[in-house]
Amino acid sequence: MTQQNFLSNESGAVTVDWVVLTAALVGLGLAVMGVISTGIEQQSDNIDNQLTSGTIIRTAFTGSPAAARDTACTTYGSCDTSLSSSALQALTTADLGNVSAVTYGSDYASNNGMTFDGDGAVTSYGSGNATDYDAAVAATTAQNALIDAEKAARAN
Repeated sequence: MTQQNFLSNESGAVTVDWVVLTAALVGLGLAVMGVISTGIEQQSDNIDNQLTSGTIIRTAFTGSPAAARDTACTTYGSCDTSLSSSALQALTTADLGNVSAVTYGSDYASNNGMTFDGDGAVTSYGSGNATDYDAAVAATTAQNALIDAEKAARAN
C-alpha cells in the first residue's frame, strides 16, 4: 500500500466516529447524573422520613385502645362491661390468657338473621340495619385491640 492510498482510505473512519459519539454520550450521562443526584437523594430522604415517622403508616390505634373501645362500644351500645380496660388489667395473667376474642359483629348478624354471600358481602340485614351492624363490627375490632394491647403489655 502506498502512502497516497493509505491517506485516502476511509475504511476506519466510521469506527472512530462511533468511539467519539459513545464517549460523548457517556460524558453526557455522567454530567446529568451529577446534576440530579443531589435532588434524588433529598427526595429519597424525605420519603424515608415520612414512612418512618408514623404519620402515614400506623400499626396501632392512635391514642389509647381503651378510648377507642369506649367510643365504639358507646356507638354499638352493647359491649361486655367485664372486658373494660380496668377489668382486663385486674385479671391475672393466666385469666387474661383465657379471654378470647369477642364477636359482637357476628353475634349481631346471627341475632338479626343477616345473610351473606360466598364473598362475605351482606345479602340481607334481616331485622337489623347497616348502621348498627357497622357499629357492632367497629366495637368488635376495638374490643379485640384492647384485649391484644393488654396481652402485649403483659408479655413485655
